[in-house]
Amino acid sequence: MLLAGCDGPPAPSTTLPATSGGGPPASSAPSDAPTVPSPDLDTNRFAANPCGMLTTEQAKQVAGGLPGEVRESALGPSCNWKAADTAAKNNLAITVNNQIGGIAQFYARKSTFKVWEPVQVGGYPAVIALDSDARNMGLCALEIGTAQKTMVSVDTRLSVSAADYANPCQRTLAIGEMVVATLKGGN
Repeated sequence: MLLAGCDGPPAPSTTLPATSGGGPPASSAPSDAPTVPSPDLDTNRFAANPCGMLTTEQAKQVAGGLPGEVRESALGPSCNWKAADTAAKNNLAITVNNQIGGIAQFYARKSTFKVWEPVQVGGYPAVIALDSDARNMGLCALEIGTAQKTMVSVDTRLSVSAADYANPCQRTLAIGEMVVATLKGGN
């Protein structure tokens, strides 16, 4: 458990839908699923450099000034920062999730999560969603509906020495607000 805050960046928390069905079709989205307001936030411009979803100044603040590492995840383009040993005291992953089908389809899977807390991030629908409640171990995962079929995932893993270790979702939400602000800047 002590290593939870110290090893690599958190993996995106959302798994792909089963290949046999791929999740319910858009027409069967749950009635409580929020809609994404207009305009859609353009994540396509970050496909080659998802690290750009944080400005240089924001990355200094939340990733200790370390550069992010671009990776292709099963969900889409991702940027990972290994900043646990910096003043930021966290590892962080921001992923463009273009595989699940958007926030409405994500809501169709809410019964599979141990933690499910709907929130708003920069005026866009979002959910803190965890397969198991590991918040007391410095872990938090946030899914932000940025377009009808796209979400941005923000996953944090705080170092044990972080002052907010037992409350990681406040930091995750703040990082999500930064991402949405950056995405809005291009619309």
